Amino acid sequence: MDWAYARGGIKYSYTIKLRDTGNHGFLLPKSDIVPSGEETFAMCLALAEFIRQKEIEGQNRAPSS
Repeated sequence: MDWAYARGGIKYSYTIKLRDTGNHGFLLPKSDIVPSGEETFAMCLALAEFIRQKEIEGQNRAPSS
C-alpha cells in the first residue's frame, strides 16, 4: 500500500482488513463469511463515497485559468 501511494503514484491506496483477528486466517467459519462480506461491501461503498467527495472538493479548489 505504501509503495502504491508513494512510488506507484496511485492517488487513493488502501488496505482492506477483514473481521478475523488472527484466529482463522483465510479460513473463516461459515458463520462469519456473510457478515464479513456485508461489512466489506459497506466499507467499499463508504470508501467510494469518501473518494468521490475528495475529488469534488479537489475540483472546487482547482484554480481557474
